[in-house]
This record gives sequence, C-alpha cells and structure tokens, in this order.
Amino acid sequence: MKDLQKCFLIALLIVFSPYPLWAFEVDGICYNIIKPCKWNVEGSIGEVEVSFNGDTDPYWRDWFYEGDIVIPDYVVDEGGYKYAVVAIGDQAFHGCPITSLFIPHTLRSIGEEGLLECQELVSVKVDENNPVFDSRDDCNAIIETATNTLVYGFNCSSIPSTVTEIGRNAFLYMSKMTSIEIPNSVKAIGYGAFSSCVSLQSVVLPDMLETIGDEAFFGCINLTTITIPQSVKNIGEDAFGLCPCISTVYSFIADPFDLQDDFWNSTIDPNPHWEDAVLYVPKNTKQLYLNASGWNAFHHIVEMEEGTTGIDDMELQPNTDEYIYNISGQRLQEATKGIRIINGRKVLVK
Repeated sequence: MKDLQKCFLIALLIVFSPYPLWAFEVDGICYNIIKPCKWNVEGSIGEVEVSFNGDTDPYWRDWFYEGDIVIPDYVVDEGGYKYAVVAIGDQAFHGCPITSLFIPHTLRSIGEEGLLECQELVSVKVDENNPVFDSRDDCNAIIETATNTLVYGFNCSSIPSTVTEIGRNAFLYMSKMTSIEIPNSVKAIGYGAFSSCVSLQSVVLPDMLETIGDEAFFGCINLTTITIPQSVKNIGEDAFGLCPCISTVYSFIADPFDLQDDFWNSTIDPNPHWEDAVLYVPKNTKQLYLNASGWNAFHHIVEMEEGTTGIDDMELQPNTDEYIYNISGQRLQEATKGIRIINGRKVLVK
C-alpha cells in the first residue's frame, strides 16, 4: 500500500509541477524512473534515466552538474529498489561544466540535447561492454557502434578512421574547436554536424565524402577555407550559411551539380560576401561552374593545376603570397613532407 501511495504522490507532483522532477538522487546524480520496479516481484529491476535538477532551460538553471561524472550501471533508491541506468535524459547535461564523463554498459540512449554544449569536457569514455555506444581509439567521443556514426563530439574529440558518418548536430556549439581532422572513412556529414563551431577556421573534407547535410557548417563565423573533394554528390541547404569570413574554396568536383540559388548566402545572412571569395576548380571546368546554379555566385573562379605532383626540396621565397595548408585545413608556414594544398594545388611534398 505504501508503494502505491508513493507512486501516486510522484505522479501528482509531475502533473502539477512547472518543471520535470527527478524521482530520486544518488551520489549527486538525479534520476527519473522510466520503468518502475515490480514491488510485488522479488529481485525486480526497474529502469531510470539521468535527469537534470531544475529548469528545463539551461540558461536559467541555478544548479549544474560539474566536474567528473561517472554514471553507474545500477542505482538503488531510498526504498531499496534497484534500477538499471539506461538513458541520459533530454537536456540532462546541457551546458554543464563537466570535465569528464563515463558511460556504463547499461546505457542505451541519449535524449535530445542531453550532452549539448559541454564545453569543458576533456575525457569521454564508454564502457567497453556497452552494446550500443563506444568511444573507440580513445577518441573522447560517443559513437553508435552498429552504424559507425559519431553521435556526440566535443572540443576534445578526434574522429576514428572507422567512423562513416558524423551524426546530426554531433559537434553543435563546440566553441573551442579550431580545427578537426575528418578521416577518409567518413561518407556523410549530417544536419548541423559542425554548426556554430565559432572558432573553426578551416576544413578539408575527406576524399570519400558524398553528402554534406543541411546547415552542416552553418554559423562557423571564423571559417576561412573549405576544401571539397571530387566525391561529393550532395550539398544541403545552408551547409555553409552564415560563414562571413570564407575567402577561399577549393572544389575538386569535376562535374559540378546545381545548388540552390541562395546556397552560399543564408536567408538569415543575405550579404553577398561570397562575391569577394575565390573558388578554385579543376582544370578545364571553369565554364561548367559558371553555368552551375549556386557555384556561379562566386565572382572569382580560378582553375587549379591538374593532378597531384611529387616535388623535392621545395623552397618558398620570402614575402610571397603562397598559401599552404595540410589535409586537415591548418595553415602552414612552410611546405613540410606530406600531402599539402598550395595555392589551390594538391601536392605531395617528399
């Protein structure tokens, strides 16, 4: 009878409270009950999700999780009932200054914005026995194992060479990330994957990439350079919208497909800053780009030299206008060994 009264009281509180409430707290972590224990069945184990403590809007919260967070696999409430921790709830850690996160083998889902804007994370680990998620190769990211999709990335993350897709909003609002190396295994970059990464300065997309989703790099206000491989078949709406600092785009697409007319200029940011940018294209394709909707927004289209060339002992004269980047899009002072992009030309420096 007491258990029934307890459940009834919790239900009333949830219905009439202005905020979602947590059912109980253990060691500083709040939990909502997803599946209650069967009080009349001995050994019954319920299920809970990690919840937040306070307002649903993280900008108005007066309480946050912080520091090192170790999510346990099982918890016991004050009544002695046992629960498996199976989820991180909606907005549970949104905007929280947590520095490390451990995810147990029992956890199988992460709610909407559950880990959004966790800017201070330096370590993310998933239990190696978790059947749904992993953090392979010490990547400090969360990967959906079955699909090889990176679903949550952070300022501290790297992208393993076995990942095939960067998921929806995976790196959204990661404001401290200045560059990211995307491996050639990645074939798709999802909706808003790098949106509002305001410190991101340059991007070299992987050679096997096929799809750049809607708003993939939207609001990357310091992004200056983009390199698009020939494998790309689709670029979504506003993929590079509200990126006012872009000055150089290298496109290796030999047969450019049409883009929407306002592709480069977001409806939120209609200023034609692309008119001042330079678009480098493969040799003998300039006219194709001039005829292709969207691409012809560029007023400066320059053909690149053909192919990849091996060169030895390259010397650059001082005070020249050489622009040198590595394959992750970082500007270099000199042409060190490896694949480099020099003034729009893809070069192998030996």
